Amino acid sequence: MSASSTANLERPAHDAVAHDVTLNNLVRLGLACNERCWFCNVPPGSPGEENFVPAERVREELARLGRAGVREVSLSGGEPTLRPDLPALVAAARAAGIPGVQIQTNGLALTPESIAALKNAGLTSVFFALHSHRPEVHDALTEVPGSWARTVAAMEAAGDAGLQVQANIVLVPENVRDLPEFVRFVRARFPALVCLSVAIVQPHGRAREHPDRLLSPVDAAEPFRLARREAERVGLALDNHYCSLPLCCLDREGAREAMEFRENRRLRALPGRLAAHPRIAAIFQDKTHGAPCRECVTRTFCNGLWREYGADAVWTRVEPGLRAVWLWNLPAEGDGGECAGPAPWGELGVCVVPVAAGCNNGCGFCADRQLSFLTDAGAMRALLARGRDLGCEQALFTGAEPTLLPDLPDLVAHARDLGYLAIHLATNARMLASRDYAQRLVEAGVTGVQALLLAPREEAHDRLARCAGAWRQAVSGVKNLVRCAAAERQPRAVVVVVGAPALEANYRTFPGLAQLAAHLGAAALFVVAPRAPARVPQNAGALLTALERCGEAAWATGVRFHTAGFERRGDRHDARRYEGVRPRFRVVTASPSPIQS
Repeated sequence: MSASSTANLERPAHDAVAHDVTLNNLVRLGLACNERCWFCNVPPGSPGEENFVPAERVREELARLGRAGVREVSLSGGEPTLRPDLPALVAAARAAGIPGVQIQTNGLALTPESIAALKNAGLTSVFFALHSHRPEVHDALTEVPGSWARTVAAMEAAGDAGLQVQANIVLVPENVRDLPEFVRFVRARFPALVCLSVAIVQPHGRAREHPDRLLSPVDAAEPFRLARREAERVGLALDNHYCSLPLCCLDREGAREAMEFRENRRLRALPGRLAAHPRIAAIFQDKTHGAPCRECVTRTFCNGLWREYGADAVWTRVEPGLRAVWLWNLPAEGDGGECAGPAPWGELGVCVVPVAAGCNNGCGFCADRQLSFLTDAGAMRALLARGRDLGCEQALFTGAEPTLLPDLPDLVAHARDLGYLAIHLATNARMLASRDYAQRLVEAGVTGVQALLLAPREEAHDRLARCAGAWRQAVSGVKNLVRCAAAERQPRAVVVVVGAPALEANYRTFPGLAQLAAHLGAAALFVVAPRAPARVPQNAGALLTALERCGEAAWATGVRFHTAGFERRGDRHDARRYEGVRPRFRVVTASPSPIQS
């Protein structure tokens, strides 16, 4: 069964906002259980009374949840139906003003008579643990012969009694391939079933003793996608929740329907800093992100993976669900906007907001991107709204230099409130040398910043930028962003990347630029061919060598390296080290032709 803690009653009280966000609150009644599943997320207990939480403590917790305005509570264990006072505790939850009362159970102790008593006490739904449609598989997992038949009978009896029935399957190597067939089985067998919850093993409690039996989320991804399509076909809600797959393992619609996606989207809209929020603190303690997450748009809404899963072994097999679309990836005028992108999220719209606020650099290589630059904040808001209407889910503020616009933090917050999944900023990063300004942008909702750094040394950068002091300010700006993002933790993760055009004056310094990007804490380094062909270095062999050395330096320091606008030359490009990433997208701009496709 899914839960985020083995000692829920010991946690400090959350505020009403937290309860409004989490929607469902778990109350453990004890550790006693009549099954012996190896993947159980609570410590082993025995059926003895000593494993039960005292009834008075449970009543106090239910009263607290009722005062906080909680709409639904889930009574769990161990196995809550082993408590003789369970109907009284259900009645206490209803008396506390909680309209939805659920029990999480394996159903072994339930009979038509006990189900009727629970319903009369105020029970509204039952969340059953059923781990296969094949009796022999389920019984082997629970280590109780005949448990499948007893659970199925209890599920049918609960439905006949008029209770909402939900089912939960924990994916393990023994059942994962059967998931689509399992969906068909539960839909046909249980007419009262309203939702099927799919979980991977939460490696706490008894499950912690079996690390060798954990199923990699990568291996569960394809069965889950097939099962979701099957659930849609048969009209069954499929839930991917706190104990389940990272969003990169789902297709786009499956990720958007996931509980953690919805929850994080609401959390992200709350005002102020979130690092101390109790829900965020609990997630950050339990879960982590890997190297591929550093460039993933969905990281803002994804809790990541349990720390105990062996991050290095798992993350090497994971691709970002959707990489950020940076300025370097956008198509040139007339190129068309459809490019090969990483699975599974597919096409994503990008609303490009071209800000006409001047520039505090004087780069001689700067190329007009032939966008209609906007000066009025109202027009920018209208463009953002138009992008959402057309299905865009990423917004990109570009310039000249958008950070010179006084209203930029307010526009970022407006884009967040409109529901954009990711909000990117293309900048020379000089204004971000102000820690307060960087903090304002992070709190407003920026999820990605691409900072222009032209060389790893001050003199070379300032010469190309034609501005003294530009390098020091840009480096300070990147540092501030990384620090502010780290302070926010989840769910406002900010991806910071360094970008540079390949010019005759700087391409030999790229290996040093990769090392600088790593030192600053950037997630990636982009090297892009200039728009003007005449500015591309003429010595192709030396350029290729510099790119290869840059890729090696980036790989050694843990920074992703991408190129755009260069031709690949056989197998000399090592995909492990760098690659040209052109995600699949549509672009909405202020130009007369709003969509390039």
